Amino acid sequence: MNEHNMEYNKVVEGFRKNEYPMLKDAVYLDHAGTTLYSKSLMERYMMDMMSNLYGNPHSASTSSQLSTSRVENARLSVLRFFNADPADFDVVFVANATAGIKLVMDAFRGQPNGFLYGYHQDSHTSLVGAREDAVSNRCLDDVAVEHQSVRIPSTIELRWSKVTIIMARKGTRS
Repeated sequence: MNEHNMEYNKVVEGFRKNEYPMLKDAVYLDHAGTTLYSKSLMERYMMDMMSNLYGNPHSASTSSQLSTSRVENARLSVLRFFNADPADFDVVFVANATAGIKLVMDAFRGQPNGFLYGYHQDSHTSLVGAREDAVSNRCLDDVAVEHQSVRIPSTIELRWSKVTIIMARKGTRS
């Protein structure tokens, strides 16, 4: 092992020891639903919760207005990150991937002519389940997804009426 790798490993091990003391000698690989929380995140969260009173954001009290303000600031941060104009776009927070997928499918379920649905073979189980609401669905592998994404527009004429097409792609983690 060269000197650079040894130095890198020392930095990583120091970070791991300081930020993830709960790991001790464990190896944790289950990051599918959520990843582990860091010590500094928990400390900041604890201080915030102990220093502020957050109320129901649907009320008019001071504590409720603080909650509303924090949520709106988070929405604006997400929109800025994506360079999206708040006049044209909104952000909806949901509990998890399944809730988000359900929300999107609820919206498409109301399409007058239904929707066609393509999903990747490695998709989240909730994406696979969404096929039940489609007029037609197709499971795609990597090659088919790349081919279909270039060829298929977002709507097509089908029997003299427009039908929306949804393509669910598998997620990638960087």
